[in-house]
Amino acid sequence: MRKILLLIFLYSICIKAQNMKLADSLMSIGQFSKAIVVYEKEGHYSKYFNIAKAYEAKGNSAEALKNYNNYLKNDTLNLQVNYNYGLLLLELSKNKEAQRVFQKLVQSNPNELYYYYLGLAFEKENDVMNSVVNFLHSAKIDSLYFKSNYKLAVYHTNGKNYKEALKITNRFLVKNASNIEMLKLRAQVYYFQSDFQNAIIDFNKLLSLNQTDTFILEKLANSYYGNKEYKEAITIYNSLIENATEENANYFYNRGKAYGFLEKTKAAEADIKKAIELKTFTFENEYFYLGYFYQKEHNLDRALYYYKKAIKQDKNHIEANYQVIAISDYKGDNPEKIIKDYENYLAQFKNLPEEKRFYIENRIKQLKRKLHME
Repeated sequence: MRKILLLIFLYSICIKAQNMKLADSLMSIGQFSKAIVVYEKEGHYSKYFNIAKAYEAKGNSAEALKNYNNYLKNDTLNLQVNYNYGLLLLELSKNKEAQRVFQKLVQSNPNELYYYYLGLAFEKENDVMNSVVNFLHSAKIDSLYFKSNYKLAVYHTNGKNYKEALKITNRFLVKNASNIEMLKLRAQVYYFQSDFQNAIIDFNKLLSLNQTDTFILEKLANSYYGNKEYKEAITIYNSLIENATEENANYFYNRGKAYGFLEKTKAAEADIKKAIELKTFTFENEYFYLGYFYQKEHNLDRALYYYKKAIKQDKNHIEANYQVIAISDYKGDNPEKIIKDYENYLAQFKNLPEEKRFYIENRIKQLKRKLHME
């Protein structure tokens, strides 16, 4: 009798194993509904975890959630089930419930993964302080765990704490030099600090990794411009202009400035006029740069023309107002009027840099002495 019972028991185990093997096989080939039917034949509550995963694979989150809960009614401590349950809660924006699940997990097994998702659950509720605390716990356990380190680096970047952001990105990139997301972030941190030389290196590294997003090309072009590498900037702006789905005023404006600093004033004028044509709001800066480039060429009448257009757009444009007076002064116009214009300028712009104010005040004195001598 005992032998018969043992044989029955062994047979049932064998059937169970075969069913599980069949269900797992069906899951592996995407036959989720059929796998669920087979899993449901299982008598043990462990089936609910497998059924939940099958429903998740089908995209039926409600049934997946129900089966996770069925499992957890029988076993509240299983780490793998709680972890997958917590991930589903996050996906469904049940963030408070997810927080409770991951808090339980970090108490049972404090590791970088659980702390990261606990931080994410807080982040989704806009609880920045608690999210950062948990990302820090995660990064302390594993200083090269990408997800937590990236979140912390973004947090410091958004807070303009660039030193800390660089510390994290550098530490990570020493070991993972081709990590695209971290490289993008570090390139932008350099860019935000106007460290254009290092930004250029990182943006070019991204291009070598086949990352050709428009924002990378834009910031690379702007970095070349900021680094006074105007020919390289023009090359990138050319590419942006040629490949843009619609004309972008900023590309023409920036390329125009680059041409201007290379003393290609006609090309600069053509591009900046194109930018003005495309823009739907004020363009005092465009007019100012055209004035500046013509002034560099000693074409003072043309410079005045554009400076005055800049002032027409913005009567409080500090530098355009100054240059109009300075050019009239240089040309030897009526000294009495120049003095009055300088005095009005000082009255209008009370927050000038001390060096500029000192220079203008001295120039007024010189002109007054000249009038007195005459």
